[in-house]
Amino acid sequence: MKRLIRGLVHRGRALLGRNRAAVELDEEIRYHIQLDIAKNIQAGMTPAEARRQAMLRFGNIENTKEEVRDESGVRWIEDLLSDASFALRSLRKTPVFAAAALISLGVGIGANTAIFSVVNGVLLQPLPYPNANRLYSAAVAYPDFSAPLSEADFRLISEMEENSASLAAYNNQGFTLTTPDGPEIVTGAWVTPTIFDVLDVSPIVGRRFTLDDEQAVIVSYEFWQSRLSGSTDALAQTLELDGGVYSIIGVLPPGFLLPTETRGEIYPLSHIDEPPRRGPFFLRAFLRLSDGVTPEIFQQQLSGVAERTKSMYPGGSVDWHYGIRPLKEAVIGNVSRMLLLLFAAVGCVLLIAIANVANLQLARGAARQGEVALRFALGAKRGRLVRQMLTESAALGTLGAFLGIALAWAGVEVLATAAASFVPRMDSVGVDRWVLGFALSAGLISGAIVGIAPALSVPWHSLNRELTVSGRGGSIGATRGTLRKTLVVAEFALALTVLLASGLLVKSLLRLQSADLGFDDEGIVAFRLSLPSDPYESREEFDEFLSTLEQRLVALPGVSHVGYATSLPPDRLSMTNNYTVEGDEPEPGGAQPVCPWLTSDEGYFRTMGIPLLQGRTFDGTDRNGERGAVVVSAEFARFHFPGESAVGKRLQGGAWSPEMPWLTIVGVVGDVPYAGLREGVHRTVYMSYRQANRWRVPWVVVRVSAEFETLMPQIRNKVHSLDARAPIHGIATMHQLVRASTTTGRSLSILFSVLAAVALVLAATGIYGVISYHVTSQRREFAIRQALGAPGAGVVRGVLKEGLVLAVAGVAFGLGGAYWLARGMSSLLFEITPADMTTYVGTALALTATAIVACVVPSLRASRVDPVSALRED
Repeated sequence: MKRLIRGLVHRGRALLGRNRAAVELDEEIRYHIQLDIAKNIQAGMTPAEARRQAMLRFGNIENTKEEVRDESGVRWIEDLLSDASFALRSLRKTPVFAAAALISLGVGIGANTAIFSVVNGVLLQPLPYPNANRLYSAAVAYPDFSAPLSEADFRLISEMEENSASLAAYNNQGFTLTTPDGPEIVTGAWVTPTIFDVLDVSPIVGRRFTLDDEQAVIVSYEFWQSRLSGSTDALAQTLELDGGVYSIIGVLPPGFLLPTETRGEIYPLSHIDEPPRRGPFFLRAFLRLSDGVTPEIFQQQLSGVAERTKSMYPGGSVDWHYGIRPLKEAVIGNVSRMLLLLFAAVGCVLLIAIANVANLQLARGAARQGEVALRFALGAKRGRLVRQMLTESAALGTLGAFLGIALAWAGVEVLATAAASFVPRMDSVGVDRWVLGFALSAGLISGAIVGIAPALSVPWHSLNRELTVSGRGGSIGATRGTLRKTLVVAEFALALTVLLASGLLVKSLLRLQSADLGFDDEGIVAFRLSLPSDPYESREEFDEFLSTLEQRLVALPGVSHVGYATSLPPDRLSMTNNYTVEGDEPEPGGAQPVCPWLTSDEGYFRTMGIPLLQGRTFDGTDRNGERGAVVVSAEFARFHFPGESAVGKRLQGGAWSPEMPWLTIVGVVGDVPYAGLREGVHRTVYMSYRQANRWRVPWVVVRVSAEFETLMPQIRNKVHSLDARAPIHGIATMHQLVRASTTTGRSLSILFSVLAAVALVLAATGIYGVISYHVTSQRREFAIRQALGAPGAGVVRGVLKEGLVLAVAGVAFGLGGAYWLARGMSSLLFEITPADMTTYVGTALALTATAIVACVVPSLRASRVDPVSALRED
């Protein structure tokens, strides 16, 4: 180790003091020569002869200097610096080439760096908790899906005899915060007492929860700063949340988020009491395994708990078990496939850019062939010349990386904004040292690949011929021409891959946006209404509030209908429920069907414009104490009662039991998607809110004919005039909600379309450069052909044919890669298959047409060659 350090120190001194070392070396050589001259004079030689003999004995001075420099161990560094300086001077002398190459590489590296920053932050970096690899998500696993835990599940797992893991859970929610200025909605989650112990996160002010705490809350750092002025006195204050008073006991570190949370402000404590039944399932649970406990061991322990749960809560499906998986996997979900496909697409763009710059380097290398031949003839070794070429390309790649980093910095901000709604952990995405290292590595690798092409195309065995003949039409031109054409074919193959992916996504988005909604989304305003428990605990007071609010809103000018529901289309589904149709009861332990289950009033269907197909919707007779009435969707009726009327049939909601009350179907309405447009329509059951057990946060839908902005203040005043403690939030038009449901597809389509446009431009530039170079190198041939009477149209057809052959070859070779990428993105497509033939044909035609357009200018230039001028130049 000491020898290594001494060697590095020696090389550093030699490199930094190389000018002084050169002077010292000259003085030492001069000293030895003068000493030898003096000896020769003493031996009787004349001064001239003595000097001549001393010089002969010493040998070549410059070779000696080179040997000494080689022994110093820094010669390669000096040569590298010299080559880099030469490369920068060379690029400065060819600004057009340098700009084209830097833009191509910068765009390719920038796109890859921006996407890598997302991949790094979302997929590669661990969760922001200590020892996050010991954290696992817990859920109820069915054969086809997983569900959150219920309160009963949580208690049974927490009370396991084996102390091999600590369990915590939370439930994201909005809270009504009472302030001097009126009620406000703040985001956060109900949490169990052990949650911050499991995450191993400590408040920066105050303390964690304990099992003895009751009405306690821990707030975020941002909430502490914005609403509590960042004062330590906040621990002596209380917050009124949903009508209850909670004591502030701690402040979390800046930027803290729960695993699946986007932004939280408050975390009130929730104790899990003994539930009256097993459901509902709403707790997001996770655990930290104890040291020495493997996931396999804990999974076996959970199997015993699952058997105990089934015995304690008989009935319903038994085809389930408790399952765990790494918490990071649960947080990321299915987004990893999407990001990797996107990374593959930007990788194709970078490869196209590399091929494009390699083509430019080949054209530039052909112009510098004489320079390389001269240096080779003067004694430069092949390795030295190749190293010079690679150094130039490395300098080009490094500069491209710096440009890419600048573009990526801006791109990351755009991605963070556009993808925050559907990509988790976007708060951890940024340009850090790993991203910078990736960009620089991509630049160096790109530069090396770009430099290999001209180095391989140099005909070292016939370089001397370049000093005596032009080489036009010889082996040198043929070798370079073949390589350049190969690169263009590769560019078009890669461009087809990106272009096809973009075409499939755009076509899928168009179909998604034109999907049948099942309702009229024009002229509808929706918002959420949060009512406190007091005084609306009783059904009568709750019903009176909603009825009065409906009367006051309908009285507003421009308002025609008002309705309430617990879910909204196309993707605001709040609850699913298992059910049993009379006559189709499940076997003991058998699985029940599950479907979206809404609570609404009679005005909801009129306001939304959902058509009534059979029977009736709800009316004033559907109240508590009366026979239970439900309305079902057309899909429900078709599935369970094909060829007959569903009106009058009966069903049960929840776990099947002979004692459960039967609900009568009184009407059938049109199909409406509630789980997202991409999921399509499901069997849906609507229940009257007057007969529901619990319902406190409804959606309010209002059909208006006036401007949305002018009506909302009036609507807000009507709500607050009834109860000033009832805030409204989530205000949007139904058109905005429908558009928001396609955000993922729209963002991906835009992103892939931009990549496809870049790939198309790069591929067109590549084929233009090859055909243009072909026209220039064959100028003499075109001149002779025209001098012999060949028509200009024939020359144009010949040049276009050459470009068309390259494009068609690229399309043919690219079909395999394009289909592979298309198959990988099948889950992102809507009503379209990865093998959609019209998209393939359209993409191939678009790419071919681009190639023809790119070849038009050089082909016309070839047809206008003046034979006399061209032959005189030769």
